[in-house]
Amino acid sequence: MGGPRPSLHSIPLLVAAAKSSPNPLHRGEELHCLSVKLGLLSHLHVPNSLIHLYASADALDSARQLFDEMPHRDAVSYNSLLDGYVRSADFPLAEDLLRRSPYRNVVSFSTLFNGYVRSRMFEKGMGLFRAMQRENLEPGGCSIVSLLLVYSHLRLGLYGKSVHGYLVRKWAKIPDHIRSALVDFYGKCGLLDSAARVFEATREKDLVCYSAMIAGLGRRGRGWDALEVFRRMRDQGVTPNYITFVNVLSACSHSGMIEQALRYFEMMSSEFGIKPTFAHYWCLVDLFVRIQSPHDALKVIQCMPLDSESAIWGALIWLARVRGDISVGEYLGRRLIELEPDNSRRYVPLANIYAAAPRWDKYEELQNDMKARGLKKLPDCTLIDMNVVVHKFSVGDGSQPEIEEMYKVLGEVGELLKLRPVEAAENDLAASL
Repeated sequence: MGGPRPSLHSIPLLVAAAKSSPNPLHRGEELHCLSVKLGLLSHLHVPNSLIHLYASADALDSARQLFDEMPHRDAVSYNSLLDGYVRSADFPLAEDLLRRSPYRNVVSFSTLFNGYVRSRMFEKGMGLFRAMQRENLEPGGCSIVSLLLVYSHLRLGLYGKSVHGYLVRKWAKIPDHIRSALVDFYGKCGLLDSAARVFEATREKDLVCYSAMIAGLGRRGRGWDALEVFRRMRDQGVTPNYITFVNVLSACSHSGMIEQALRYFEMMSSEFGIKPTFAHYWCLVDLFVRIQSPHDALKVIQCMPLDSESAIWGALIWLARVRGDISVGEYLGRRLIELEPDNSRRYVPLANIYAAAPRWDKYEELQNDMKARGLKKLPDCTLIDMNVVVHKFSVGDGSQPEIEEMYKVLGEVGELLKLRPVEAAENDLAASL
């Protein structure tokens, strides 16, 4: 009945297998109890494997308790728990753990740095990267790509160029995926000559590299050049995906290329079997709005899938706010109201289109329509547009699960508006390391 007794070597293997089981946390707790009974927790690789499982299963209290009970720890112990905190976006605990760790290494820094970047905490990421350099730790490829993403987002061209120079000095060969990240960085910063040099020097150009170059050229109104890169990509036998076509259509939009945009939009499904998404339709809408043809924009809107409602309203509010164009938003808003004319919530998106324009006459007219139907007035609320995805919350509202993240983002925006010098923006963690 008993069978062979698990050893200190088999427990970590069983824990690794438990991670892919239907209930990894339950299996991990069973193996934890077994390890205690067999007296195996004194061997580092046993509790380390359990900490990693708990952290992966978001059972951070269990992971921390086991970590604190260990008489001896190593770099794996610290990094496994650190990874758990970063995964759950508990950055204060992650920062404290890194600060206390006697085994800080490139894995520790990279884990926290990449977490900052994923959470768009760019200033903290830059400060941590400088701290990594002060400890003479050489970043890996993943961290380099993340750092270039930070610099491209903040349009820090000189900083990205310094990373490129660092790679040339330190690395005998720059991997193609990092070259693609450099092309993307230079393109987003408008440094198209530098982007082209890196692009042409990349021997094995993959889909990411081609798409980055197309996007960079299109963003700067060089639509014909972008389409030429697309032609070269096809000639090399590289198959485009839906993101590539978003970049191609966006390039056509920025350059007012109607005929080409419609041809590539049709090619996407007829030749490559790619079903158009909201982003593809929106590139056409943007094109027609740019050439001041709202009637054609409305035709495209009528064909758009409405399964991404939040993204649609975010884009329309952006149009109303930046360009004062309410035609497309008004059409959709009225269509939404027609579905449920007695539902007051159906009126809110159109009201916010009018407010963003601003067209207070239209806003008041909409309120009068609601009163005529016996509906309550529009609720006082705020719309936060994050990457054209709209989040709504009323004053003092705590009902949304994203509310804390919204306040965090607003706090970061407030910090950015202070326009502090980059050198002064390093976080307290970086300064204390």
